[in-house]
Amino acid sequence: MEVRKKTRRKEKGFTLVELMIVIAIIAILAAVALNQYSTYKKKAKAKELISLTRGCVMAIVSECEVGGANQINKNNVDACDNTNATYITNITINVNPNPVPCGSSFNATGSGDLKGGGNATITCGYDNNTQNVTCWNLQVS
Repeated sequence: MEVRKKTRRKEKGFTLVELMIVIAIIAILAAVALNQYSTYKKKAKAKELISLTRGCVMAIVSECEVGGANQINKNNVDACDNTNATYITNITINVNPNPVPCGSSFNATGSGDLKGGGNATITCGYDNNTQNVTCWNLQVS
């Protein structure tokens, strides 16, 4: 009598459970990536607010240097009323103090609504000692 060994052929491929695990991992990675992409887009749009607020600060400093006035009212500076933005609407730039005494340090806070949803706020300041304009505290929501 002949004894035959039963050999099982090894099946090639993935099981259903393995495929479901891979799909779940891909779905989790896609959800994280979409959230990060949305945040990235908002921050990129908010960079325009930095440029506008910094431009307002620089225009006030320039008016003081060129105009020779003792103080500058931000309402008289065109760069501070710039509503010509591509990605931001309802732009407001507040200068503290206003009017700005020429030869002194001051801050400007810009805020606006991002097109496509969300809003942004930034603070820029002029330091009379170093004569530098610095922007900080960008908040995007």
